[in-house]
Formats: sequence, C-alpha cells, structure tokens
Amino acid sequence: MLTRLKELFEIKGYGLLVLCMLLVGIGISITTPYLSLYCTEDFGMSAGAFGIFMAVSSLSGVFVNSLIFYLMENKSW
Repeated sequence: MLTRLKELFEIKGYGLLVLCMLLVGIGISITTPYLSLYCTEDFGMSAGAFGIFMAVSSLSGVFVNSLIFYLMENKSW
C-alpha cells in the first residue's frame, strides 16, 4: 500500500493535484451549508424548490462525470 502511494506521488504534478482537490473540497464543505440560507432568504426559494435544486444538481454531477468517463474510455472527444 505504501509503495503504491509513493509511486503515485512520483507522477509529475500529482502532489499539486491532490492539494488543489483538498482545497476545493474544503471550500465546498465550508460554503454548502450557507447555500440553503442564501437561496431561501435572498432568492425567496421555498424549501421544496431548494431540495429539487440540490437533487438536480447532484444528479447532473453524476451524469456529467459518467459521460466524461465514457468519453475518456472510448477516446471519442
């Protein structure tokens, strides 16, 4: 396990990628709880509409990631 991790970090730019992904994840986890307050209070969304917005946003993320994976595997971009 440790040798695999060492091999990964030998790839040029991999450490920077890990750092960037970590910072993006921290930023999203800090700001997402306030998104519901912002949308319901400032935009006037109902709780149900916000729930639908979050569900559609999550499902579209799964769909887009699956599409990117399919295109990368078939090299048809």
